[in-house]
Amino acid sequence: PNADWFFWKKTLDVTVPHFAKSIEFALKESSSQKNNELYRSYLMEVTRNYIENVLQRHWLDSVSDYEHAVEQIKRQKCPDKYIESFHSHCDRVLQLYDQLIKLTSTDKNYSFQAAIEHISTPGSNPYLPIAMRRWPNAYHGYQSHGAFELYVKIYKPRFELYYKALSEKLKNKDI
Repeated sequence: PNADWFFWKKTLDVTVPHFAKSIEFALKESSSQKNNELYRSYLMEVTRNYIENVLQRHWLDSVSDYEHAVEQIKRQKCPDKYIESFHSHCDRVLQLYDQLIKLTSTDKNYSFQAAIEHISTPGSNPYLPIAMRRWPNAYHGYQSHGAFELYVKIYKPRFELYYKALSEKLKNKDI
């Protein structure tokens, strides 16, 4: 792992517990806030951020495990514990993507399609919906936005390709 890996690992080690505490605190108020749309929106966003941070931590750990397994293979040692840990972290990332898909599918605020329909009113810029369909970056910068369609069409499939490619390399010892 390089310096960036250690930076992000340390950052996630700090932020994940804070998100967990925020969710725990917010849930204590659920009965008194059940009709408060702002509360519901806040809880959705904090939960989404929590899941994304946990997901990123597992992704970073999968990279580290892969690199350790490669080192062991090069030294002609047994990499099994790193390979097993790599698969475990990758499987967890896929589960977390499924949770994000399920969470964001329940709220129109996390849908490009709902946003496109909202801005496709007479008098609005007729090219913006087209731009949003062609390139999600037209909507707040897709890398920092947790939209349902991005999880389904970009993020999870991209991770699946990553996982498959590295799994094949480890299986064939093609390093």
